[in-house]
Amino acid sequence: GTAAMGGGKMIIPRNMTVIREGTDLTLISAVRLKDEDLTELEKLGTVRHVLKLGFFHGMDDAFYVQKYNAKYWVLEAHRADKLNGVNADVRMNADTALPFSNAKLHLFKSFTKPEAVILRGDL
Repeated sequence: GTAAMGGGKMIIPRNMTVIREGTDLTLISAVRLKDEDLTELEKLGTVRHVLKLGFFHGMDDAFYVQKYNAKYWVLEAHRADKLNGVNADVRMNADTALPFSNAKLHLFKSFTKPEAVILRGDL
């Protein structure tokens, strides 16, 4: 997907990551799919978790949280009670156990807005 900014003068590409563990799916930086693509996503498993890793991410999170009754994970530094129209279920920090194995949250401390990445593998 894409997002237009600056009155449509700048188009920003958007990508979503899907992590499957067993039949549970975790969506990271969720992008709203067309209905036929949602059917394909559902063939992979059940959407259980939606993770918001960056301050400027999450414009489509509410759709997935509401449609699949998924847990909404946000960075602890995101102070608002509601983000993108939905309540946060889990507030993540560097010590938070993520909803899939072999992964760790890394927080960037020098950014002006909260941002993080997920590191996977032998940590």
